[in-house]
Formats: sequence, C-alpha cells, structure tokens
Amino acid sequence: VSGLISPEFDEAIASFHRRNPDIHIEIRVSPWRQVLDALEQGEVEIGVSYDSAVRGGLMYEPLLVERQQLYCARSSPHYGHRYSRLTDLRAEHFVLTGDDEIELITNLRRRNGLGTKVSGLAEDINEAQRLVRLGVGIGFLPVPAAEEDVAKGRLWPMLYADIEPAYDIYLLARTDPARDTATQLFWDEVFRRVRAMREA
Repeated sequence: VSGLISPEFDEAIASFHRRNPDIHIEIRVSPWRQVLDALEQGEVEIGVSYDSAVRGGLMYEPLLVERQQLYCARSSPHYGHRYSRLTDLRAEHFVLTGDDEIELITNLRRRNGLGTKVSGLAEDINEAQRLVRLGVGIGFLPVPAAEEDVAKGRLWPMLYADIEPAYDIYLLARTDPARDTATQLFWDEVFRRVRAMREA
C-alpha cells in the first residue's frame, strides 16, 4: 500500500538483501483491495495491506497499527484549529484517495457527511498529501506519512489525537501453495524483526 512507513519492514528488506544479494526484490504499490486480490490470484508472493475482513486463503501477521488524521494546508482558514466533531466540516472541499481509501475511513467520512464536495482525487497517498498541502482540500492521511509536513508547518492536524481512526496493517501471504525458498526467507526475516520489536 502507498505511504507505508515501518522501520522494521525497511530493516527487514535491507537485512534480507545483505544476506541474499542475488535475490531480486520487486515492490509494487497498489490500492489495498488490489493487494489482496493479487495475493489470492498468485500474482505476488507477499503483501502488506489493510483488510477489513479475513480471507480464508491468506495468512495474516500484524505488522503495525496505523493511525490517520484529517489535515489541512497552511493556507486553510482551519489551520491552527482542532475539531472534535467531524460534522462541523461537512461543507469543506475534500481530497479523496479513491480505491486506496481504508474502509474504516470511508465509513467515518460517510457517517459524518465528509467528502460530498470532492475537489481532488489521488490513489497514491503521497499524491493525495501533495493536493492537501497545496490547499486543494482537506483530507485524511496516515500520521507517519504527514509528520514531516506537519513539523515544517505545511500541514495542520485538524482532529484531537484521541479521535484519530486507527487500524491494523498486515504482512500477508497465501496459505497454499507453499512459498518458494526466497519468499520464505524474506517472510522469516520480517517476522523476526517484527516479533523482536514487540518483545522490546
């Protein structure tokens, strides 16, 4: 999925490459539903994604809990203000992430009437962040992805932290057929890193 920030996952890739320099690593970025479909159809070996349900043919290993926040640009009249009621923002122009929008966020938006005035659309989180930063509209973004823009004053988190929506991101693989050796080595490396982080 786009906009993923996980030091453990990054270190697993680096460590795997150091140990296995001749194995080719390919990364594809797709909306979360496409990641799940590609896994089920055998087009990819391992996926990192959100899932709102459980698919019987996939193995799920929790990788991280991701939070999202609603952001506005420095040029917005909302900059510097926090909101506890999303319904106060119904009239705002919105940047959506299309098929990459997490189902939890879609439901939250719809319940509160957000996104009825769509002024921007980008299925890649980085491009959605660009549109929000440029003042095209307000929009939900993963908190880690937006941290640098917040620190530099280019984005403002509009919600109080205790109402930020959160969800699990999983490392995923098919349960059958068995993974090839390279995939199993990578899977083991990520597991080792993630489990070590949990025990620390």
